[in-house]
Parts: sequence; structure tokens; C-alpha cells
Amino acid sequence: MRGVLISLATVALMAAMVPSASAQGVGRGPVASACTTEINTHCAKMSHGGGQVRACLQSHRRELSPECQKALDNTGYGRRWQ
Repeated sequence: MRGVLISLATVALMAAMVPSASAQGVGRGPVASACTTEINTHCAKMSHGGGQVRACLQSHRRELSPECQKALDNTGYGRRWQ
């Protein structure tokens, strides 16, 4: 029983430590997933859901990881048409 309580307490503590993306208004799509570090580093003060974060990321394009650049290029209005 004690082991179960410790496990539950650990899970609750971990959940409390990780900020909820939906509570912060952060998207859950490919850009949000691939660019989490870049968003937190360069665009943390931007409002989500109006293109501000995407525009911010684009303005820091040279500093983005290849995965983040790919997500920007292949999604939303940043999609490169072939």
C-alpha cells in the first residue's frame, strides 16, 4: 500500500511540475512539437494563435534546429508548395 501511495504522489508531483500546454495557449501541432525549445528561447512572450509565434520563429530562422525549420516549411501558411 505504501508503494502505491508513493507512486501516486510521485506522479502528482511530476504533473504539477510540467506546465500544461493547453493552459498556456501553446499549440499542439507539428511546429509546437518540433520547436518547443526555440519557442521557449526566442518567442516566449509572444501570444499564441494569431501567427505571432510563427512570425517570431521565422525571424530567428538561422537559429532554429533543422526539425523546427522543416515543421515551419511543411505546415500552415508557411508550407512550401511543390
